[in-house]
Amino acid sequence: MISVICPVLNEERFIRAWCENVTSFSDDIHVWDSGCTDRTIEIIKNYPQIQVHGNGRFHPEISTPYIWREGEVRNRLIEFCKGDWIANLDADELFGERVCQALPCLARTKKNFIRLLYLDFWYAPFLIRVRQFKRDWWRRFYPSYQTRFFRNNPDIRYAEKGNHAPLEWRGMGKFSVRLSCETWKHVPFHHYHHILNDKPGQNRANEVGLSGIKL
Repeated sequence: MISVICPVLNEERFIRAWCENVTSFSDDIHVWDSGCTDRTIEIIKNYPQIQVHGNGRFHPEISTPYIWREGEVRNRLIEFCKGDWIANLDADELFGERVCQALPCLARTKKNFIRLLYLDFWYAPFLIRVRQFKRDWWRRFYPSYQTRFFRNNPDIRYAEKGNHAPLEWRGMGKFSVRLSCETWKHVPFHHYHHILNDKPGQNRANEVGLSGIKL
């Protein structure tokens, strides 16, 4: 069995596609309500395979997806997982068909972490990317690979400090994944290409002005 974990905060735009994606390969899916004020949780509850955790209250320290106790939240979700492997797929990410085809490989590998090929996608062709000096940490070289599967092992947890908290194996910090990693170079996952925003509690708020899309 493969479990899935995902914190959510106002993900109404993408959450239905995400639910369809993860329920195609897992029946043990856990999301954390970080204080959604839109229809995110309402949509999720249409999928009985997905369990919602968290108190659903908005917290000032979780004012955006980038200012929160990410590691702590993800570690609490891990405690609910029953699968031998855990997929950490965010609400603005989707697995491609090749991922499902490659899942049997998890039973054969001796590694603890699986990295996948990272590919961006845009919600609409006329969206633009906003870059802000020293604030835009999304620059990367291609091809880029990121960990999206890891063993359900008590020695593997997220660091509990900082944003985009890394996975750690036996407390070895950023070297953990490198020491026990398998890379699926031709198996992609797709990530929505972000627009930076300044409105607390709203994801991708600047897209209203940049694209004309009504959120």
